[in-house]
Amino acid sequence: MDGWMWGVVGAIVGTVVGIVGAAIGTWNSKRMVRGEESFLKMKKWNVYDFFYTFLIIVGLLALIGSLLLIEFQMTRDAFPLSLFSLVFLFIGCLNAVIRVRALQT
Repeated sequence: MDGWMWGVVGAIVGTVVGIVGAAIGTWNSKRMVRGEESFLKMKKWNVYDFFYTFLIIVGLLALIGSLLLIEFQMTRDAFPLSLFSLVFLFIGCLNAVIRVRALQT
């Protein structure tokens, strides 16, 4: 891919992840208004847990793939892919920390 295409891919993926996160947040707010427990405070596995776990898994797989591509010099797109994977890992791990902190209170 050309260099400018990574910007387009990042914008598309960022928009999709943002929309999914906003939808989960809206659903959670609607549940809380109805008097149900927040996703952050639930002791059971829920959609929020699935979301951030999915981000972490995708980030790890992309990082492993990009490191293999770098090691074997198979493509020049490995460095942008590694940065892309680190963003997924950061967002997923940040959400995991938020969830753990919410359960401790």
